[in-house]
Amino acid sequence: DPTYSAAALWQLWCSSGAPWTRGCFGRHLSSSIFQVWPRTRVLSASDVRARVKLLRPTVGEVLCDGHEASDDERAFWAANSAYEKGGREELFRVCVVPIFQGAGGAELSSDAVEAALARPAAEVKWYI
Repeated sequence: DPTYSAAALWQLWCSSGAPWTRGCFGRHLSSSIFQVWPRTRVLSASDVRARVKLLRPTVGEVLCDGHEASDDERAFWAANSAYEKGGREELFRVCVVPIFQGAGGAELSSDAVEAALARPAAEVKWYI
């Protein structure tokens, strides 16, 4: 987002101690830009826009549909799949991805978190 890049550059420029920011004109310019810059609004916990949606992949997504991949690649694959089908109505979305070997009798379309909780803890790696 160009707005964030501009804000970061402005903060870096002003914090570098450039002499122009200490003069009358520089202070006025800095103050003016600060006053018009958009602010982040803090949402109350009860606000519907502050909901956090917990995304959970399926067993098939965790197993990468049978493709060979490292644990990190499988976690990325499963999280991406969960994000794609998770909708975009919530401001905050968190994906919980358990990584384990084999379906262990679970259906490929079943919830991977539930399948992981049924296994011994030593057999599961968790990614958030």
